[in-house]
Amino acid sequence: MFLTGAKGTGRPMSVTGPSGPDTLSSVNERGVFPGKRGGFWRTTLLCSAWLAACSSPADQAENQRTAGADLDADSARFRAAYLTSLTFVGFRSPPSLAHIRFENRTDGDRLTLSYEGWVAGRDEWTPVLAVQDTLPVPRAAWRVVPVGPARIRVGDGAQIESLTLPLDSALMRLEALDAISAWSSTTGQRETLRSAELSVGGFSEPGLLLQQRRARILDAPRPDTVSQAFVLTDTIGNGLIILHRRALPDVPASVWAWLDGERIEWSDALVLPLSPAEGTPGRWSLEVADRNITLEIEGSEPTRDAASASGSAYRMYPVRATLSFGDQRRTMAGIRIEDVGP
Repeated sequence: MFLTGAKGTGRPMSVTGPSGPDTLSSVNERGVFPGKRGGFWRTTLLCSAWLAACSSPADQAENQRTAGADLDADSARFRAAYLTSLTFVGFRSPPSLAHIRFENRTDGDRLTLSYEGWVAGRDEWTPVLAVQDTLPVPRAAWRVVPVGPARIRVGDGAQIESLTLPLDSALMRLEALDAISAWSSTTGQRETLRSAELSVGGFSEPGLLLQQRRARILDAPRPDTVSQAFVLTDTIGNGLIILHRRALPDVPASVWAWLDGERIEWSDALVLPLSPAEGTPGRWSLEVADRNITLEIEGSEPTRDAASASGSAYRMYPVRATLSFGDQRRTMAGIRIEDVGP
């Protein structure tokens, strides 16, 4: 089974062609994960303990307070933009890639919604969600609103638990599963990393789901900083996440990795841009002080560039990476998201 869509139309994908146990979504034959469970799955209990240590009940309550009551108050009194994004990377080779964005913008007593979602194809990003709407401002203007074709289930702290989108002849479902970690964004909203499953029709692929949030007062000067995130996986359940709040070579990035059942974390890693090869959108190396580890990342097509009415902009594309530590080398793949805004 392959997912296809009319290029440049903005219409959701349709499901056509042969089906089989080894194929799932998308134009580039990204498929179901056949059931292997590697390092990521073996660390579920360890990660749960880590989550409890890193996000205590008091911390969780504070995250929910910040992401709730503070943003609820006087939503209609100022112009603001709120962004929630979901980034999924599967455990297959090549992995399924999906990026969904929900932007809410307040202006007086009106709430403008701009929701869009994309799945990576071989030659382009294929749209699966495109909604523009205007509503009266609700009490919690930052919350994702289930409008248009999207069916959304939320949990504690208004975290998205599942998203279902109708395609032409099947349903696409993205479901968040076990919590791995949680933290506060630069603007105080709760962000999470979870195991997840992406399915279309009767086929599914497990992977990692990064849920990010941020907010901005539109009448205040817009920060000129660019953030970037890398989400990488392999075919045996290992994963590596890089969050770089300010994408500058001398600003440290946070890194989490799960390799062969062990969790590794660094908060002092440097992401250094390198000269890209001709025809590629970018190349980077990761350096960690006093660690015998190297990571080289290279971007590839297709590239997706977009901007919103609130002034936010983003760019995304698939990436490949080679991780070396000791006498071992690992090949990983995933996605890079570069953000300015909201």
